[in-house]
Amino acid sequence: MFSSVLRDAEVVDFARDAVAPVDAYLDEAADLLLSGRQARGRRRELLRGTLRHVVAFTTWRSLSANGVPRSDAVRLNSALVDAAASTAHG
Repeated sequence: MFSSVLRDAEVVDFARDAVAPVDAYLDEAADLLLSGRQARGRRRELLRGTLRHVVAFTTWRSLSANGVPRSDAVRLNSALVDAAASTAHG
């Protein structure tokens, strides 16, 4: 059901308003995860975007729908965050 609401939120104002608190919560989660890292400038922006991606419901749904077990999804997302942290310097 949640995936349908997320889909509808892309085109229906009422649904967008309904998921706004979830989006705000996930934004806060990404910021909290970022707070423990020493990153500035472009590196910080890249890392925050990556963190926001890995906490998104749609990321986990896609991995699961494509047969990726949860334990592997955790490892893959952790590796993505590590890669983002080391990719953009400065």
